[in-house]
Amino acid sequence: MSPRRLFRWDPFTTAQDPTVEPEYAALCVSGDEKACGAYSGVMGGALTVDDWMRQHLRDTGHRHFRRTFTDFAELFESRQANQFEAAQSGRAQS
Repeated sequence: MSPRRLFRWDPFTTAQDPTVEPEYAALCVSGDEKACGAYSGVMGGALTVDDWMRQHLRDTGHRHFRRTFTDFAELFESRQANQFEAAQSGRAQS
């Protein structure tokens, strides 16, 4: 019996998509029997989430949070990855 599909291993590199900003959020998990559940909403930076957590601590005394960070990724074939890295380093220097 011949195989129906042929899978070929191609090395790929994963990189953060520079065209989309990462997203940050925090969820208050403080509470004895039930978590508080207060949610910061999606924010554009880690510092803004930290500020939200500090304000929530001041308002409620809650100290336990679940922080999340979400980004978008691109996959590049290895030969393209070198070109991508060169372009990224050129952007960082400009």
